[in-house]
Amino acid sequence: MDGRSHSPRRIFFSAILVVAGTLLLLAAALARPAHSASAAKAGGTLRVNLSTTDVQYTDPSLEYEGTGWKETKAQLFPEAATSFPLVSAGGKRYTFHIRPGQRLSNGEKVTARNFQYAFQRAANPRMNSPAAAFLSDLASVRTVGKLTLVISLKRTRPDFASIVSMPFFQAISLKTPLDPSGVKTPPSGGPYYISARDVGRSIVLSRNRFYKGKRPHNPNLISISVNTNIDTSLLQVQSNARDYDMFGVPPTAHVNLHNRYPKQYHVKPGVITDFLTMNTTYGSAGEGIKGHSCFNGNAGLGPRTRRAVNYAVNRPNVAKARSLKPKHCNIVMYAATSPTSIAIAQLVKNDLSNIGMNTTIRTFPFAVRIAKEGHRGEPYDLDLQAWGADYPDPVDFIDILLDGRNIQAENNNDNSYFNHAAFNNRMRDAGRISNLSKRYAAWAAIDRDVMKQQAPLAPLFFRTVREFTSKRVGCYSYQPIYAVMNFNAVCLK
Repeated sequence: MDGRSHSPRRIFFSAILVVAGTLLLLAAALARPAHSASAAKAGGTLRVNLSTTDVQYTDPSLEYEGTGWKETKAQLFPEAATSFPLVSAGGKRYTFHIRPGQRLSNGEKVTARNFQYAFQRAANPRMNSPAAAFLSDLASVRTVGKLTLVISLKRTRPDFASIVSMPFFQAISLKTPLDPSGVKTPPSGGPYYISARDVGRSIVLSRNRFYKGKRPHNPNLISISVNTNIDTSLLQVQSNARDYDMFGVPPTAHVNLHNRYPKQYHVKPGVITDFLTMNTTYGSAGEGIKGHSCFNGNAGLGPRTRRAVNYAVNRPNVAKARSLKPKHCNIVMYAATSPTSIAIAQLVKNDLSNIGMNTTIRTFPFAVRIAKEGHRGEPYDLDLQAWGADYPDPVDFIDILLDGRNIQAENNNDNSYFNHAAFNNRMRDAGRISNLSKRYAAWAAIDRDVMKQQAPLAPLFFRTVREFTSKRVGCYSYQPIYAVMNFNAVCLK
């Protein structure tokens, strides 16, 4: 498969924003340049396509992503902060000292207030930010002088340092408005900033002339064309007219590319799980009509039908699925418009027909699908989805995807709209456990029980990432957090 057909939420913009923001703490994979400054050639324009889709937002408070993975191990380094935070008050207070002399791309000096406003803006209900899912334990964010930031929590949160490393909470301009539709070209403090944005057509990243940090910033310009044709894009990369397609390549092209371009075709591990979400609360029969939509409810026929779907598509074991006596119903399934997404959706449709379900597949460009499925009450029953963890902790798979307390009007990650009081409470309690062995054991028990009893998701597979670059691309390095090439480390030949 193409490895980009239905990537984790907003993974494409994650690759863009990661070269722009300045964070209190930065993931190791981003903090260290892949090549020494003397070996890397600086300059030129990196020409990138994003086929079949556009990003949903270019606003850090709204565009979803995370940092924290370094392959199988989380390592964080201070970036905008002078050091790791001082943790006090029994793990409920984090004190950061901001490194002096930093500026955003508009020349604005970076102080503790820029980080405070990032938290306040992301937490504001007017923004409908997906960051709200990570801020339920936040009590206050205050500044002491110009360069000290103090974050207080209502209760201990062992994963909070990793949460702080998410670019929701990068330094933002104090002039950034509260606008739920998002800011197109926000000033940034990292190596690059978004200098131009033409929705549906292009994104341009330029070097931040005020950036003095250690992250590589080799290309002068990163030019991204969106909504390109994936077949045409492949021809452009092969002929060196473009350098890379973030979406990937056509599914049928991989064998040929592997054989013909061994130095330009890259296969890397991905920290991404693909799965089906089943709408447990709403669905195509209309918002709030419990028992009428195929997968509704937390007891009786709804969970039994969801369990049957797991047996039908994941093993498959049709006999076991039929023995659960699932609903025989007409369902609406959402998928992206890529060839791979459509092919997987067709396979799922065929599997479900074996247990009496008639599936209507509706496809949308990637960003459109993300917006639709994130809207509470959207009339779908089944969704082809994927998730890559923001940081290596079970809370960022199980809690983010299944805790009903996180559901809001827009930008939801709980696309099954699963809201079960007992499991919500168990997730809350597990998230507060500091002892790692006990913490992992508690989350493993939740994982087991929620799938055995409720099954709001149906896991499909764990993917690899395959990328193809032009001959112009040197200093290739892979970003395991976002499962894409490091744009800012590329040195053009």
